[in-house]
Amino acid sequence: MRARVVAVLVSLLLAAAVRLPRLGTPGLTPAEQTAFVESQGLSTKVPLPSGRALAAEALPRRSTPPSLGPAGLALWARAAGTSETALRLPSALSGVLAAVLAALFAGRLAGPRAAAWAGGFVALSPIHTLASRTAGPEAPLVLLLLLALLLLAKVESAGSYAHSAALGLTVGLLAVSGVAAFAALALVAVAWLALRADRRPAASLATAVALVVVGVAAHLGPARSPLDYGEIPSWVPETTASGILRCAGASFTRMAGLEYHLVVSHARYVVPLTGLFVALMTLGGARVPARWRGLLVVGALLPFALGAAVALATGRVAPLQATRLLAALPSLALLVAAGLALLRGWRAWAAGAAVVGTLVAFLWLALARPGHGTSATRSVAREVARCRAGVVAVQRPLDLLSLAAWGLPGPFLLRTPGAPLPAGTAIVLGSSSACVSGGATCGALPQCPTD
Repeated sequence: MRARVVAVLVSLLLAAAVRLPRLGTPGLTPAEQTAFVESQGLSTKVPLPSGRALAAEALPRRSTPPSLGPAGLALWARAAGTSETALRLPSALSGVLAAVLAALFAGRLAGPRAAAWAGGFVALSPIHTLASRTAGPEAPLVLLLLLALLLLAKVESAGSYAHSAALGLTVGLLAVSGVAAFAALALVAVAWLALRADRRPAASLATAVALVVVGVAAHLGPARSPLDYGEIPSWVPETTASGILRCAGASFTRMAGLEYHLVVSHARYVVPLTGLFVALMTLGGARVPARWRGLLVVGALLPFALGAAVALATGRVAPLQATRLLAALPSLALLVAAGLALLRGWRAWAAGAAVVGTLVAFLWLALARPGHGTSATRSVAREVARCRAGVVAVQRPLDLLSLAAWGLPGPFLLRTPGAPLPAGTAIVLGSSSACVSGGATCGALPQCPTD
């Protein structure tokens, strides 16, 4: 028991150390801006006119309820504010708690050694850490999936009705998340529980609660279809057999902790390291109890199979992007941890050092990579609010909407790149700068070049 507690605490500290510092930098990414803008009631679907000044109250409002992510972000922002740090904190805390739940679940299934490895794997996972440092739904969904697995373990071992109801609530939230992999694994968990005749009443209660959650979410509006991928960008390649294999392999490599694209151009260059993780997963399958083996293997592979099927249906490989397949991470981490826990002697030291060294190296590369922020940061919004030097000219619609979401009244002007500066006084926001034109002075904001 003491070893498991130590594993949980170490996992918590490791996860917090890489997720919580410097959450406020860089600026919001386009995906974060979209979630933030929608959480504040504005619409990103309606095109904004170029070259015409718009007040904040004239910007298009969202006509439908937001999905669960923006809806939760709106509630959080009311209490915590809308700074970059505040917007990302729910994901960061979800990432920290995910490492704790992974350690608890692995300890329950395969002992304290597996608890330490599973918690450490999730804590140091580069792709999960990056997801935990953005204001997106991925990290909270991973936390919900791990919570569902832990509740499933309690219900499977004669848990109470409260555990079954909590499992149903978690499954229902995953089902309406709009992410196919998470919704599918949530349904698989309940189906797996129903395979045992003595647990079918618990499975029925969990299913009933999940259906209520789905019904309420569909009635209120936050429910989203797991097969609705929206408008897929034109740069996403078309689906081919070789494309499916390449994308699935690349995404699995990233899920295993190898952010290969930061070092080499193709995942094939890190195949030996990927093979190590596959071998540990295979070994871990023999370590976990037989009744759980099938569920964990399905949990690790189903997101990729489902992504391939949807990629065939949509004609684009977007469903196989790694961030859409993060539902595989909990099962992958648990199987790798169980495999490491089975090793002894020099093999344990060698494999453990290889796994930890790989995760730490790629995590350092991922965190050291320069951020690709946007021009519309909250600090810029504050300076613009103090200045009040006429129209606010921006080049990207999301920057304009973000400034309005931060409370600027406008007027705003969507200015095409290379267009002349607006007549009169104006604040001009570029890709990484802000300046004032027209002779006004605004303290921290410099004058725009006149040539």
